[in-house]
Amino acid sequence: MDNRYTYHTIINSHDADLNGIVRPSAVLKYMQEAANLQLSVSKPSSDDLRAAGRYFVASKISFTIHQSLYSWDEIDVSTWGCESRGATFNRCSK
Repeated sequence: MDNRYTYHTIINSHDADLNGIVRPSAVLKYMQEAANLQLSVSKPSSDDLRAAGRYFVASKISFTIHQSLYSWDEIDVSTWGCESRGATFNRCSK
């Protein structure tokens, strides 16, 4: 079963530098938004986790940008849970 969640969005102009190229921090923002949206439609939701006194905390992240993104580009952002073990939960994005 594929647990991939994808949403379509347009790059905001304020997420780009003076040359119109999207900043790496903005790429992370779009990846996090995909994860937040997935939690909003699946269980446990962010509210469920908060009510139980639990949270997801990013302890490390690595990503590669293969080509520049520009203001007003339309993109699809996907996220899904990856193979995990123990108390560590991996999340993939594309």
